[in-house]
Amino acid sequence: MPPASKSRRSNMIRDDSDDEQDAPPRRASTSRRGQQQGTGGAGHDDDDSEGEIDPSKVDLGDVLPQYLNQPLHAQQSEARLKLLVQDLKGLRNQLITTVELLEEVGANVASEKGHEREADLGDDEVPEDPEEIRGIEKQYRHLLDKLAEIDIRTKTLSEMRQKLAQRHVFTNLYDQYEQEVQMLLEAYGLQTPRQKYLDNQLWKSFRALLWAPSSENLMVSTFDTRSQEQLYDGKPVPNLKRFIPSREGRGRRRLGRRDRNWRPIIRLQVPAHFDLVDRSGHVVSTRCTSSRFSSPVLMLLKLGPRFSFRDFSNKCPHSYSRAAFVEFVAKGKQNCPVHGCPVKDMTMEHVHEDLGLKRRVEAHKRRVEQERQNGGASMGNGGNGAGTQRGRAATQWETVESSDEE
Repeated sequence: MPPASKSRRSNMIRDDSDDEQDAPPRRASTSRRGQQQGTGGAGHDDDDSEGEIDPSKVDLGDVLPQYLNQPLHAQQSEARLKLLVQDLKGLRNQLITTVELLEEVGANVASEKGHEREADLGDDEVPEDPEEIRGIEKQYRHLLDKLAEIDIRTKTLSEMRQKLAQRHVFTNLYDQYEQEVQMLLEAYGLQTPRQKYLDNQLWKSFRALLWAPSSENLMVSTFDTRSQEQLYDGKPVPNLKRFIPSREGRGRRRLGRRDRNWRPIIRLQVPAHFDLVDRSGHVVSTRCTSSRFSSPVLMLLKLGPRFSFRDFSNKCPHSYSRAAFVEFVAKGKQNCPVHGCPVKDMTMEHVHEDLGLKRRVEAHKRRVEQERQNGGASMGNGGNGAGTQRGRAATQWETVESSDEE
């Protein structure tokens, strides 16, 4: 055993020495392989950098024709444009919600500022908007401009859809779309404020909503068709042009004596069965041919319900009482009862609830109730008939209320 173990140890020592002699060449070969791999990787990186395409150096003549601008597929493109139109309509609905919220804010501010506006004014003057109202109206006009832009883009896309359906060829659809939209937006921007907003139904409703709280009794009317005068305890709504400068940058001139004689009159052709009722529910006018109202809100208050309907499908701007309109179209399709309105064949399917008018009615009722309370307090403090002019007007309103109830 001992001799064998010595021989084994000698063999192991020899093997170790052999390994030590062989190791340096292996490490050298390993290092050489690493250098080769490193150089190979560097060369690969160079190939990658050379493989990046510089768009400025591309010659379109070398590109295959099928990858260049090609006419759009009519069916697929029409479907995609339809989705874009739907997205724009959804965005417009969101803006309309914002517009309605701003209308509520404006109505509340106008109601709070009503007494301040009228306190320092004489009989020959019409109150100007306070700074808060002017700021709200500026934001309101900005929203109207955004709505106009959405309408322009929607109309342009709809026209392109129709052309695609008619097999019209577009090679640069986006460029043509942007060019058309930009041209229409520039034309809209060149319009004066009166051209933009004076005929805008949303702006008209907004101005009426702001003015309604500032009038003590805007809803008074006369049903005598022979009389050409209307009764106003408060100041009438002036011409809407007074609220819009003719050019950008011009201020509004102060409203004065000439504006007092202006009377907003809506002539309503009333059928024989379309009777008008007063606050107590009694019929005050039957089989009349026409009646004059100081505001569309009047018709709503006199006919009872708070809600009204506005015809959007036929582009009719007039509003109606729910109960009166249901009775009006009960026998079939009817034309718009407002004199001069071209809308015909109206049914319940063509109308929707007018939430804006509902808010105007509620704002007016709050205003009237506040005037009653303030008038009663003024008469109580002033003694027998020694109250302010506002107090006498409010007391007179209460007297009319009592006589109507009797």
